[in-house]
Amino acid sequence: MDKLDEYILESCDLHWRKVAMVITRAHEKAGLADDEGSYEAIANRVRALVSAGRLAAQGNLDNWRASEVRLRT
Repeated sequence: MDKLDEYILESCDLHWRKVAMVITRAHEKAGLADDEGSYEAIANRVRALVSAGRLAAQGNLDNWRASEVRLRT
């Protein structure tokens, strides 16, 4: 598993969390530079984890504050 994916999954829970919160927490854990590209890279990995069935999602994942993810049960 990619380290960034690990940070994303560690930032999730069995309860729904806003994608913006997950991205921010994963960004902090990864210690990435504070630029728009690094946040977008994490958002892309969140989408990939949803597509791979590792995360469940609700809402439009392109709208980080209006969508949520959680660990699959």
